[in-house]
Amino acid sequence: MVITGEVGLTVADADLFLADKDAKAAVQAGIADTVGVANEQVAVVFTKKERRLSEERHLAGTSIKVAYTITLPASAGSAVHAAARAKANAATTETLNTAISAKVTAAKGDAYKVTVASMSKPAVTGGDPIVSTVTPAGTSSSAAIKAGVAFLMLAFSV
Repeated sequence: MVITGEVGLTVADADLFLADKDAKAAVQAGIADTVGVANEQVAVVFTKKERRLSEERHLAGTSIKVAYTITLPASAGSAVHAAARAKANAATTETLNTAISAKVTAAKGDAYKVTVASMSKPAVTGGDPIVSTVTPAGTSSSAAIKAGVAFLMLAFSV
């Protein structure tokens, strides 16, 4: 299963941040914590966001875009895939900010500030799909399955 997304960060100086491997590793660890996976399963690419002329005036060089890819092998199992998918989909800007800020503070100290300004909805590919079944009231799930199979057999025989 692969989960991809983007996070927008605000930092004091984008160039200094991009040169700081400890700060970048802390952001990677914050993303991993948010989704409940190992740091090694998260690949990150950091780029300085360019300001558009139509945007509100901000200090130059304070925005970073983080593109992340989380890769979980099939051997991790459907329970791990489901948990990671659920955590990724439940993540908010606030929860991601809390996790990343904690990791950056632990690595760099209180004076080093990184703020999550935005995040995209994660895209999930592969892994076990989430399947839910609804059984009619008063029937057992095996009776509902048998009825569904009988319906499919009838539909395809026509």
